[in-house]
Amino acid sequence: MTMNYMSYRRKKYLLPLACAFYFSGVFLFLALYIYFYKNGLPGVIYNDIAVLYFMRNMLITGLFFATYYLYTFKNKKEKHGKTVIYATYLWCMLHLVMAILYSIRITPISFQLVDTETFEWLRPWRGSFI
Repeated sequence: MTMNYMSYRRKKYLLPLACAFYFSGVFLFLALYIYFYKNGLPGVIYNDIAVLYFMRNMLITGLFFATYYLYTFKNKKEKHGKTVIYATYLWCMLHLVMAILYSIRITPISFQLVDTETFEWLRPWRGSFI
């Protein structure tokens, strides 16, 4: 998709879609890294992977909406195409940074999706995004 976009610059709708697949791979790599190399309680590792999965789903949803918007207005001459592309990059970087900060627990606020003892989804999150 990226090569197709580089060949035909008019297909701006391919760029958020390529970012969606690329960042999905990055989140998968981070989840596998946490699973295999992070020492800690299994419940904490499970919660960190759930946080990465949640951030990945939010990121993919936003990128698909950006792709749909750009595809809908692909034939019209508009001023907002570059703004949507830059907002897409900002959306990707924001989610990647937040996922990394929450998964390595640097932030003072914890993002608890899973009970670390019973491996059950906590009440507000039960079945809401899976």
